[in-house]
Amino acid sequence: MNTEHSYFTYAWVSFAHNHLYYRKFRIVRKTKAPVDKSKRYVIIVSNHQNSLNDAMGMVMAENGTKVWFLARADVFKSKIASFFLNIYGVLPVYRVRDGLSNVKNNLEIFDNVEQMAIRHCPIAIFPEAKHQNRHYLGPFYLSYTRLAFSIAERLEFKEDVYILPMANHYSDYFSLRPDLLMTVGEYISLKPYYELYKQNPRLAQNELNEKVRTSVSQMMLDIQEEEHYQDIYDLLSCYGVDYAVKQGVNPDDMYQKLGSDKQIVAKMEAEKLRNESNFEHLCQLSHDYGSLLSSAKINDKSVRKVRGISFLVLQTILLLLLFPVALAGWMHHAVAYLIPKYLSRNMKDKFMRPSVDLVVTIAITLPLTYIGFAILYGTVFHCWWIGLLSCPVIMLSGLLADEWMRACKQWLRGTRVQRMKIRRQRQWEQLLKVRKQLVSDMNTLMES
Repeated sequence: MNTEHSYFTYAWVSFAHNHLYYRKFRIVRKTKAPVDKSKRYVIIVSNHQNSLNDAMGMVMAENGTKVWFLARADVFKSKIASFFLNIYGVLPVYRVRDGLSNVKNNLEIFDNVEQMAIRHCPIAIFPEAKHQNRHYLGPFYLSYTRLAFSIAERLEFKEDVYILPMANHYSDYFSLRPDLLMTVGEYISLKPYYELYKQNPRLAQNELNEKVRTSVSQMMLDIQEEEHYQDIYDLLSCYGVDYAVKQGVNPDDMYQKLGSDKQIVAKMEAEKLRNESNFEHLCQLSHDYGSLLSSAKINDKSVRKVRGISFLVLQTILLLLLFPVALAGWMHHAVAYLIPKYLSRNMKDKFMRPSVDLVVTIAITLPLTYIGFAILYGTVFHCWWIGLLSCPVIMLSGLLADEWMRACKQWLRGTRVQRMKIRRQRQWEQLLKVRKQLVSDMNTLMES
């Protein structure tokens, strides 16, 4: 979102993005800008996991400062997408696969981008040149380093140009109202590389790229182990909670949990090099435990915190009492959330679906929903302030409906655990045995 284009909508977009679309949205900053934002020359670089959602997170991290993005030209094929992307400052970059005749257009685009950067407009680039379908960092292309040094050349190497690393971390890519953590790293100055660049441009770009990529990797969940990726990732949702608590970390704090998760990933990847058989053993335990959870249709939280029958009965009563409010919340928001899902259902690239959900929900369906119901209730009750008051009430009911659904799912898993303990005791004991073994062996690894 670029405030120069749509300053009057930014307040709504930031609120809807930070509090309605995401359940939890948090920004962590490693350091302040070395110079005033209005006077800096900066290129923002981030990992790419969730298409347009990543870009929106970066804009929120920049507090609405106008940011120009460079994106693959193929996302501009749709006229609707092209319209919105142009409005919000996204420029196309052509690749060889887009045709050599189109690649020539990059010269003009990069020239315009450099001029914008010299006018202190931040430029944002995803050097992986594609969004990933897992929590890992792919190789970086050097286009952003060429752009950065080209800006420095235009400034005759008299001014400092900065790279600002960022990293995003999602709790989930496709669920309704996931969590998003944006970590803003330390500014990386190009000045120390100026002399090297004058002598050997390629070497300077490679050294800068290595530093930038390392910085991004250190701020995100970067699981490079491809063969056992899912086993390691599943390990973080079960043992990861135990380890976080053991380290005095709040597992519900996304930033703190990310730090402890990174320790587990580092240990596992190191163990593969040191003792591959033990690494395979731990991955197998994680796989077995995950399979048992999946077959029982429960999650690790319901195993760690087994709810007694009396608690489940009380929870049932509370859920029933709150059902009318939750139902009202869903009835008011159903169309707003279902239309984007319907529009994106047939997209081949499933990681473009959240982008459609984000844009359509925030820019179209949610505001139309609140405006529509405000007019409806204002007309029905012949009172304009009742119409206005209905907006926050409907909004709160929607948030409660989402929490009600989450509580229902956990209640359902809790009842399945109780049924499993009574009817399938051997399977329950096997599940606990595998988990106990997994936690014990992982503790041994982490303490080694």
